[in-house]
Amino acid sequence: MTSEINRIAAVIPAAGLSSRMKRFKPLLWLNGKTILESAMEGFREAGIFQLFVVTGHRAEALEPLIRRAGATPVHNPHFRQGMFSSICAGVSRLPEELSGFFVLPVDIPLVRPATIRSLARAFKKGHHNILHPVYKTTRGHPPVIATALKPKILAWNSGGGLKACLDQFQDSTEAIAVPDRGILMDGDTQWDYEDLLAREAFYRLPSPEECLELLETIHPTDKKIIRHCRAVERTAAALTGAVLKAKSPLSASLNPDLVSAGALLHDIAKGRKDHAAKGGALIEKWGFPGVAHVVSAHTDIATALDTTLNEKEIVYLADKITRGTRVDTGYDERFREKAARFGHDPEAAEAIRRRWAHADIIRDKIEAATGLSIDTILDSGP
Repeated sequence: MTSEINRIAAVIPAAGLSSRMKRFKPLLWLNGKTILESAMEGFREAGIFQLFVVTGHRAEALEPLIRRAGATPVHNPHFRQGMFSSICAGVSRLPEELSGFFVLPVDIPLVRPATIRSLARAFKKGHHNILHPVYKTTRGHPPVIATALKPKILAWNSGGGLKACLDQFQDSTEAIAVPDRGILMDGDTQWDYEDLLAREAFYRLPSPEECLELLETIHPTDKKIIRHCRAVERTAAALTGAVLKAKSPLSASLNPDLVSAGALLHDIAKGRKDHAAKGGALIEKWGFPGVAHVVSAHTDIATALDTTLNEKEIVYLADKITRGTRVDTGYDERFREKAARFGHDPEAAEAIRRRWAHADIIRDKIEAATGLSIDTILDSGP
């Protein structure tokens, strides 16, 4: 993958007038950096280092940022003719030895690196000349395009921009489903820009909607399991809400969004051997290491009474007290049944006792933090 990804570049058109925004989009701030820097950083984090940023309007303001990032500025003197002219300016500068290239307008800066890596992996297989990322059946950016199509792109003069140009290659085009709403989010207007700013909380974490896309489309999961995952998420949210409301030192660092994602995805690999570890590996691949740790720990966990509560513990207990889609806090009886069933296997029996004891510890920590019983918390809701 490393050698192949080095043969893929990215063209980032950043030449426009930003007329709808009425402020120069590439230099607007987003999560502590400019939109242009965010777009370049996403590619670099994914392992794409040959970046060609096309300038036009206010080129002199962008070139220092481009060069500082190790990217190549490409000036398009005809930028007023539209974005396709800038795409062509960038494509014309691509080295011949490349196998392919991404195209990402600068105002779509929150595509996750894992999405780019996923497209690069699929492109490496060589079955199609064009791959488009798709979120919930809607095509987004950035496509990755075979360099073999470069002459036809540069010769295109029938209008309609890049979309119309690429539509002529439908027989060699593939859609790649990704759990990334960022592929659809541009900064075209002030409202769009505010939506990008709000996206920060879910750039490193999947949103609930993206979690369901993972479960329903990308890694299709049995509907019964999905209903259970949603029920565990409700239980976990109620526990988290009560702990945070109590403002206990035991819960100072709890992230409710991480709890939600971990709960929704905890059984994504259910039915496979070592499903917790397998599920964690799936989530890790999509660039969510924090969620992967929660998922990996939901069947077995290390804990102690003198440690602060964390997201893994909340999801662990929520799973133990959610049977199917209903809350059942009487997990003692279930653990007794398991201990009796596997009593002939000392190793299995010890694992059951350990998991039972850890559920008790987490329950005690939550009740100590809130001053409420688990039953009271769940009866009152999140």
